[in-house]
Amino acid sequence: MYQFIAIEGNIGAGKTTLANALAKELQAQLVLEEFAENPFLPKFYQEPEKHAFALELSFMAARFQQINQLAVKRELFTNGIVADYFFLKSLLFASITLKEDEYTLFKSLFNIININKVKGTTTNARGAFEIEASVNDTLNISSIDFQSIKVRVT
Repeated sequence: MYQFIAIEGNIGAGKTTLANALAKELQAQLVLEEFAENPFLPKFYQEPEKHAFALELSFMAARFQQINQLAVKRELFTNGIVADYFFLKSLLFASITLKEDEYTLFKSLFNIININKVKGTTTNARGAFEIEASVNDTLNISSIDFQSIKVRVT
């Protein structure tokens, strides 16, 4: 079995429901994204351009802190981890919501705290492709058509 399974998708797609079901079935540790208490979210919805950078930084910090705590407190007798998010999503959302100069700064901060290598395989309309990024790499996500990505769970 995989040690870490991350479910990603659009808002309301059922990520948390699927993560709960998988964690229960696999007897894995469940990790859910904590976003309800983000003080920047209501501000972002009112004035997106003004509050996008603070929102993305706060989400990245919260995700990083949660993953860090998970690494420290890892339950020894679980069959892995199932999460309803993937840390790399911080970079994806920032690339969409931030202005170019803000995104450049955000990406630099992301690379500083993302000390582990990120790998993944997914399938889109053109076939399978692999994503591999490390702190020194640039992940060109603008060329991926995210609406056509399909993930196959086997």
